[in-house]
Amino acid sequence: MREKILEIGRDSSWYLGGYAVSGLIAFISIPILTRLFEPREYGIYSLVVTAIGIASPVFQVWLSSAVLRFYPEYLKKRELGVFYSTVFHFMPHFLLVNFSFLLIIGLFIPLGKYRLIICLGFLVFAFLTIFSVILAILQAHQLSKQYAIFTVFVQFGRCLIGAAIVAFLRAGIAGMFLGWLGVLIIAIPFELSTTPVWKEIRWKNYSPRLMREFMQYGLPLIPAFLLSEILSVSDRFMVQGFKGAYQVGLYSLVYNLIMATVGLVIGALQAGATPVLMKVYENEGEEKTQSLIRNLTRYFLIILLPTVIWLWFVRIPLMKEITSIRYWRSEVAFLPLLLGAFFLGLVWIPAMSFSFKKKTSRYLIPLSVSALSNIGLNFILIPRFGFTGAAWATFISYVLNFIIATFMSLKYLRWHFPWETASKVIFSGGIMGISVFALEKTTITGGVELFVLVVVGIITYLLSLFAFKVFSDSEIQYMRGLIAKVPLIRMFLNARK
Repeated sequence: MREKILEIGRDSSWYLGGYAVSGLIAFISIPILTRLFEPREYGIYSLVVTAIGIASPVFQVWLSSAVLRFYPEYLKKRELGVFYSTVFHFMPHFLLVNFSFLLIIGLFIPLGKYRLIICLGFLVFAFLTIFSVILAILQAHQLSKQYAIFTVFVQFGRCLIGAAIVAFLRAGIAGMFLGWLGVLIIAIPFELSTTPVWKEIRWKNYSPRLMREFMQYGLPLIPAFLLSEILSVSDRFMVQGFKGAYQVGLYSLVYNLIMATVGLVIGALQAGATPVLMKVYENEGEEKTQSLIRNLTRYFLIILLPTVIWLWFVRIPLMKEITSIRYWRSEVAFLPLLLGAFFLGLVWIPAMSFSFKKKTSRYLIPLSVSALSNIGLNFILIPRFGFTGAAWATFISYVLNFIIATFMSLKYLRWHFPWETASKVIFSGGIMGISVFALEKTTITGGVELFVLVVVGIITYLLSLFAFKVFSDSEIQYMRGLIAKVPLIRMFLNARK
């Protein structure tokens, strides 16, 4: 089991690095964009990005998920040629259909002053879909390094090159999408060249039967994804309808900031764990899978909970440092969105049982109930409380989704939740939070303050974990071995000898 944890740790470290750099780029872009755009413009940009974020996965989530689920099975059967040929059969047809629709949209549909932005957004959607499917192939092969590199490259182009086009070419909102589109067109050929599949692909090896299996497994994930998007982003459109683009900008700032930090932790662990979990379930059975999931839950809590707690305690200096005064009032949305992000991240662990058993339609039940609840709560809370009401509606809906999914998953695979570890992590996080809060009262300000708060928070948290004996002796010994392999530390230890 240790080998599997190491495998996940190795891959997750690359994913975490890629997501961290991508998150840092998104973080850096926030003060840039909030200075380039007024809240109304930022709100419009956020709405178009949200639309792309909904549309692209709708057309690739079924195939990307099927790639991750079926790859271990076809590797075991030694039929990867059929597998790859069926996957890549999808791409040219998809692009042809999309370019045909773009021609109709661009020439015949009255789009007013947003014609260019919408057409560029449509192109971004098409190429982002292809890019994401190829990323899933890299993930299935556990080529985490290449995955991270391409993810960072596209994020850099989307945020910073786009911002440069806006600033220097006076391209307005369209400049952001020009940068995004450009890097996708550059990245896809290089991405394809790194996939170890070309010698296996034969057009004649396309299998209609396997494509039907892909669809049977993956198509229920499309409405599931749509429901999850309704659950997570419908509030922005409802805030737009009730309160206008200004409050959308305020709400989006906090949501994007949280996802740029908490989201990278969730994404890294999930990306690293999913192919390994599928491989273990396919080759070693349920008992080994349950044991692996329990260990993963421990490490997930150890990493995610302090991230949420730290963000809550540093929200004020963080807002003052990265935004202008026009956005400071959005701070009130932090607590519900942070708590909601935690439950959103945690739900994927029990919900993995639906994928193991190929019962993906089961995803629809918790998502349907929570999405409808979210819409109903938004109708009640947004008119009265504005974007703050939307944040609390999101939190309540995420908790409901987690509870329903967890109870449903017990039918397929038992989740042994590590309650003892969770309690110790909460106490350790609380101690870290108090120390960080105390430091906020000092005279240190600006970027130095944030750096000090990060360092002190990490040190205090780790010391608390060791004091509460969260790690076993074998885990401590293993961590010492890993630390000793860090080049600078290894040089220091060798010098002492």
